[in-house]
Amino acid sequence: MVLLLVAGFLAMVASSWFFYVAQGIAYGDLAGVPGRERDLAAIASHARLALKIAASSEALGIAALCWAFTAAFKPTWLRACFALGLACLADVCTLAIVRGL
Repeated sequence: MVLLLVAGFLAMVASSWFFYVAQGIAYGDLAGVPGRERDLAAIASHARLALKIAASSEALGIAALCWAFTAAFKPTWLRACFALGLACLADVCTLAIVRGL
């Protein structure tokens, strides 16, 4: 069941990354064209939204995998801390690589 959930998150991540790249291509195509500033602002906004969705879905997928593969006899709070900590680390690293933060 958890692997099905992870597969759903990965499908959402893939489509969000595709949308993020497509918006970047559209932005690069329209950059410098006079009178298209409003379109550029809308494209940039949609690209940031797609990046947030991709990073969040990736973090949730990693958290679900960590939860599933952490030993079941460990306390729930320890499993949750491990899963959320690794998910946050992955999210920060992804944003640092993509956005150069």
